[in-house]
Amino acid sequence: MKRIPLRIFIIVLITGIIGVTGMVVLKYNIDKLSNTYHVIMDEHAVNVLRIV
Repeated sequence: MKRIPLRIFIIVLITGIIGVTGMVVLKYNIDKLSNTYHVIMDEHAVNVLRIV
């Protein structure tokens, strides 16, 4: 009976590690996408100012 709590602890620990890893990867991808949009908007603003 003592092995069941240990198994549950290991499963919860692995699930937590996978969850945190997923959140870090998701944050990295969102930041990268946001920076890409920021660069595009800056280039667009410069081009608009040149036209005007």
